[in-house]
Amino acid sequence: MDAKRFREEAFEHALSQGCTAAELVENSGEEFGVGVLKGEIDTYTVSRSQAMGLRVQLAGKNGYASTEVAEDPKALVRAAMDNARAVETKDAHP
Repeated sequence: MDAKRFREEAFEHALSQGCTAAELVENSGEEFGVGVLKGEIDTYTVSRSQAMGLRVQLAGKNGYASTEVAEDPKALVRAAMDNARAVETKDAHP
């Protein structure tokens, strides 16, 4: 699932489940590295990472959850809501 669709579904689901606010933060990065030893390539690294964090407000409490796999926005919302329910104090906003 692409990031835009994931984001839209997460917001839709959070609001439909009773959250009064939701915030999604996306972080992505790429890394490229080459190590040379005695004139020859010793190591070669190419990597890409992506993570999404969701913060929701539910019954005046903030809950947060994150994922590196943009496949199940409902699961991310459930995790954030579960964390909000576990919080013992109320927060001003997400």
